[in-house]
Amino acid sequence: MNIASIYWVPNKSTPLIWYMLINETHQILIPPSCISANNIKENLDTIFAEFNLASHNGYNVNYKSIFKQFKRHRTDSADFDNEINQQIESRNLQSDKKQSKIKKDARSLLKRALAKLHIPIEPNESIDLWAISLKVGQKESSVRKAIEKLWKINKSIKRFDKDNKKLFSEFFTQLKE
Repeated sequence: MNIASIYWVPNKSTPLIWYMLINETHQILIPPSCISANNIKENLDTIFAEFNLASHNGYNVNYKSIFKQFKRHRTDSADFDNEINQQIESRNLQSDKKQSKIKKDARSLLKRALAKLHIPIEPNESIDLWAISLKVGQKESSVRKAIEKLWKINKSIKRFDKDNKKLFSEFFTQLKE
């Protein structure tokens, strides 16, 4: 099943919605794209229409939104959170909500890994979209697991034997230098 990633970016004036679609082998079906969130409902309708056109075998929606518990968000951020949840429910899609951004160190490690694996890292938000797609959390073990997943796919590895573990450890060590 494909993975659709959506990233809400509240700017100073008009917020942006970044999105991307990848398949189960992490090949990009819809490259990182951005839409200005002038009308959140219409913007999300447009994004989901694009996902439907590009995805022939369905997709899960992974997205980054807000912590509602804080209750100190811009109203458009809360509107986005409500609207995306309604759209996901009305379309009967599976979803995974990611609430926190990855830390700076984890982000730069993921960025180096994507670059070494020849995955485009421009625009800058694409790194965040990959983090959302791979469900990268705050802990280094989560980042390592995501990078390992991409590395296995890149090297066409089916079984992770001793030799492959050693090769991956070397690769990961190089990333941290």
